[in-house]
Amino acid sequence: MLDWLRKLFSGGTCTFCKRKTNEKRRYLNDKGKPIAVCTYCIEYAERRAYRRKR
Repeated sequence: MLDWLRKLFSGGTCTFCKRKTNEKRRYLNDKGKPIAVCTYCIEYAERRAYRRKR
């Protein structure tokens, strides 16, 4: 039951594909603002030379 609630209220979507996922990584765009990237779009973000936020 708790997993269902976490998925329901996870919020946030991928910046590129607009897909809702629980597993997102944070990157900084060219202007220095954080963006959320899902696991499917990580290669695209790295190709565009976005920096990983730590």
